[in-house]
Amino acid sequence: MSEKAKETVSEGMDRAKEQAQEAKDRTKEYAHDAKEKTKDVAGSMKDRAESMKERAKEYVYDTKDSTKDVARIVVDKHREGVERTKEKTEEVAGSARETLKNMGEKAK
Repeated sequence: MSEKAKETVSEGMDRAKEQAQEAKDRTKEYAHDAKEKTKDVAGSMKDRAESMKERAKEYVYDTKDSTKDVARIVVDKHREGVERTKEKTEEVAGSARETLKNMGEKAK
């Protein structure tokens, strides 16, 4: 092999080594970037999960309070209904007593 051919092969080998090293360095850089981005995404997902957890807790507490409010309203309305029924019953009973009293007086 001629000296020129040996030199060309040597240069080619050197160039191949440089390109391999550059590819290795770029791969390390990409891997590092990917690792950092993965950490960022994981942190973001964790933050979102915490936020969703807090919103869910707030929703549960709000629902619980709303349910209590509705229950109080239902109980109050029921008591009002019972009171009105009691008053009407007393009115009807008083009217019935009056009618019976009048019938008794007419029967005499």
